[in-house]
Amino acid sequence: MKKKKRKAPAQTVKQKPVSSPFLGLDQVYNILLILILAVYVFLLFRFSTIGEIAPHDWDESLYYQSSIVFSENNSLKASIFIEELVSKIFESDYYGPLYPIFFGSWCKLMGNAEKSFIYTNFILLALSMFVLYKMTLVSTKDKKWIALVLLLGAPVLNYAFYFMPCILELVFAGILIYYLLLIQQKKDGQYGVLLFQYCCLTIIISFFKQNFILFLFGILPYSKNKVQFSLYTLSIFLGIFITKLYASYFAAPAFAEGLKAFDHLAHLDFSKAFSSFIKYAGNNLKYLFNLYENLADPKTQSVVDGGPSISYYLIYFVLFGSPIIALFLGYTRKNKLLLAFGLIVTITLSSYIFMYHTNYYYLIRITIPLLLLNFIVITLMNNRLKNIIQISLLVILILLFPTSFAFVNSNQDLKKEVHANTEIIKGNFSSLSKIGIDQETTTVLFDPAFYDTYNTLEFLLALPLASDNGNRIRYTVNYRLKDRFSLLGKITVDYILSPFLMNFENASLVEQTPNYYLYQINK
Repeated sequence: MKKKKRKAPAQTVKQKPVSSPFLGLDQVYNILLILILAVYVFLLFRFSTIGEIAPHDWDESLYYQSSIVFSENNSLKASIFIEELVSKIFESDYYGPLYPIFFGSWCKLMGNAEKSFIYTNFILLALSMFVLYKMTLVSTKDKKWIALVLLLGAPVLNYAFYFMPCILELVFAGILIYYLLLIQQKKDGQYGVLLFQYCCLTIIISFFKQNFILFLFGILPYSKNKVQFSLYTLSIFLGIFITKLYASYFAAPAFAEGLKAFDHLAHLDFSKAFSSFIKYAGNNLKYLFNLYENLADPKTQSVVDGGPSISYYLIYFVLFGSPIIALFLGYTRKNKLLLAFGLIVTITLSSYIFMYHTNYYYLIRITIPLLLLNFIVITLMNNRLKNIIQISLLVILILLFPTSFAFVNSNQDLKKEVHANTEIIKGNFSSLSKIGIDQETTTVLFDPAFYDTYNTLEFLLALPLASDNGNRIRYTVNYRLKDRFSLLGKITVDYILSPFLMNFENASLVEQTPNYYLYQINK
C-alpha cells in the first residue's frame, strides 16, 4: 500500500494591525501636557519681564512682608498685625515663623525680593509633579490626567502667581498621600513603621498649616481591632494637642470668629462652643448652596472674572462628591485607602464649615491639597465611572482655561500697578525710617483712618519696615475696636501715627508732615 503524502500545514498570514486615524487618550494627554507647560512657561516669562511688582491682594501682603523682613533682617517678628496680637515666642503673626523662614531663605538665595516668592512657587510646582510621578498604585495615564486637571484648574494656575504658600501646601499634601499609598501596599501588620513616619510628618507639616493635622484621621482604617483603633484615635488627639500647643506659643491668636469655639472648649464651656459651631455652620451652609449670594459676592467675582458659577460648583462637586464616593467604595470594597481618603476630606471640609468660610474666595485656595487627594480618588473608581468623570472634568477645565489665563494676566498687570502706586505713597511716609534708630524694635500704632485716604493695601506696603540703620519697625492697628488708640498692654507700643492732629494724655507730638502726625508714647 502506498503511503499517503501528508499535506503541508497551511501557513497563517500575519495581519498588520489596523491603525486608528484617531489619537489614543494617552497621546492626547501628552499633547495637552506639552501645551499647558508651554502656557506656564509663557506666563512665567511674562512675569519675569513685566517689571517691578507688589502683592495685589491683602492676604498676600502678610506672607510677602514677613518673607522680605526675614531675608533682609533675619527677623521673625510680625510686620503688621491687629490689636497687638503676636505670638509668645518670636512675636510672629498668626501664620507662625515657618513660612517666613522657608520663603525668606529662598529670597536670600535668589536675591530678588519682589519675585523670588513666585519663582519659589514654580520650583515647588515642579516638585509636586515629581511627587505625583513617584506615587504608586496610580497608573501612568492617570498621573498624566491628574497633572492636567491640576495645571488647567484655576486654583493652581492662579495661586502659582500669588505671594501665598498654596503650592507649598500642594507639595505637603502630595508627600502625605505618597505615604498613604505606600502603606496601602503593605500587608496587614507590616506598615507600623510607615504609619509612625506618616504621623510624624503630618505633625511637622501642621506646624506650617494647622489643618494638615486632620490628615491623621487617615490612619484609622488601618487599625486591625478595637484596641488598635483606640490607640490610633488617641494618637490623633495627641497630634491635635501637639499642634495646638505649638500654635499657642509660636503663632499669634487667629481672629477668625469660628475659632472662638476652641476658646470656649478650653474653658470647658461646651454649650457656648456648641452654639458657636452651629451658628457658623448654619451661615456657611446657607452661603454654600445659595447661588444668588455666591454670584453677587464681589470677592467671588474677583476670583473668576466674569463667571464664577461654573468654576464654583465644579470645585464643590469635586470636593464634596469625591469623599462620599470614596467612603462608599471604601466600605463596599473594604478598601482601606479609599476609606482613609474619604475620612480626611470629609473631616477637613467639616472643619471649614464649622469654623472657617465656604466663601469661594477662601475655599478655592485652602482646599488645593484636598483637590489632589480627590483627583486620586477618582482614578481609583471603577473604569466606567472613572472615565466619565475624568473626560468630563478635563473638557470643562479646558473650556474654562481661557478665563483663568486672562485672569492671571490681569493679576500680573495689577501687581505692577500696585507697585507703582505704592512707590508714590512711600514718599509720604519715608521719614518714618528715622525712628527706632536707638532700639532694636519699634512698634507704631497707626490710625485706621488712613484707610479712608489711601488704598488699604498700598498704604500698608508703603510703610517702612526698618529704620535707616536696619532696626525693625512694626505696626499694629485697632480697626475692630471703638477706641482706635487704645493701648492694650500686650506689647510695648512706642508711637502713634495718625492723619489728624490729636490731643493725647499719654503721648506727645514729635513730628508733623503734610501726610501724618507722629506722637511718641510718654514713658
